[in-house]
Amino acid sequence: YPDMGAMTWSQAMSACNGLSYGGYDDWYLPNKEELNAMYQKKSSIGGFSGTYYWSSTEGSGYVCYQNFYDGKQYYHDESKTYWVRCVRRED
Repeated sequence: YPDMGAMTWSQAMSACNGLSYGGYDDWYLPNKEELNAMYQKKSSIGGFSGTYYWSSTEGSGYVCYQNFYDGKQYYHDESKTYWVRCVRRED
């Protein structure tokens, strides 16, 4: 699924959980491990528009996001706007 644009974390969670696309409605915001796997395969996946992407992983009042330029993961409060890429589990 293509990028959904930049939004806050709560908007990202709602957007992915409410997404119906390609005949599927089981989309979700990836956790930090899934997001890192996407970063590792970003060239073959393609279509990444932004530098920073939200994950669904929370910790101590902050949410994990990943820099798709250098691969580093960080935590920030959910008020920032970062890019969103929804995923679904493979059958």
